[in-house]
Amino acid sequence: MTGRRSPLSTAVSVGVLAVAAVAATGVEAAAQLSVGVMGGLNRSTATGSGSSGAEARTGFMLGGTATILVGETFSVRPELYFSTKGSRFRTGPGGFDVRTMKTASVQVPLLVQLHTRPGGLVRPHLFAGMSLGVSVRCRIDAAECSEDESLTRGGFEIGVVMGGEVEFGRVAVGARYEAGLGPAGQFSWGTDIFDGVLSFTVRSRVFSQGRRARE
Repeated sequence: MTGRRSPLSTAVSVGVLAVAAVAATGVEAAAQLSVGVMGGLNRSTATGSGSSGAEARTGFMLGGTATILVGETFSVRPELYFSTKGSRFRTGPGGFDVRTMKTASVQVPLLVQLHTRPGGLVRPHLFAGMSLGVSVRCRIDAAECSEDESLTRGGFEIGVVMGGEVEFGRVAVGARYEAGLGPAGQFSWGTDIFDGVLSFTVRSRVFSQGRRARE
């Protein structure tokens, strides 16, 4: 009997396949590859019909990114990172009771990126794309989300990502927003919550291959 794969191993496999699929677009593209690391702070909050009383919560993201240069001003950028999210909810009369939902997921975005031509000290970037995720943790206060019978959560996430960066040599600083397209949770009384995550990031290029892989 084949053992059941963990969500983390599934997400890593998806990330590897995404990178491999993009890299397989041709020998020329593969010769213009750069790889980097990325980290940052998240400011996440629940949205949707079930987000009444929701407040933002601070988390973090950490992972890696690859950039495949398609032209002088266009590139494809698969990423793989660990991200903590969640939200605080004020409940009860007057909103004095506070409950905190803490979630974590492995995200696999696939982005398309526009940027200025190579050269110069400062290079702005704009990017957008889709992100798939696998939930690896969910807690409400000190209890697992699965113990709350009023809340149902799925194991997979899908969202749209958009943002921008400014690159200085090998380092780029930026901001992005990820909006969930599917509910991150559903309450038994019929309302849904979606993830909304604003991230401030720093990215560093650690490896480049090919004479045009300056991205």
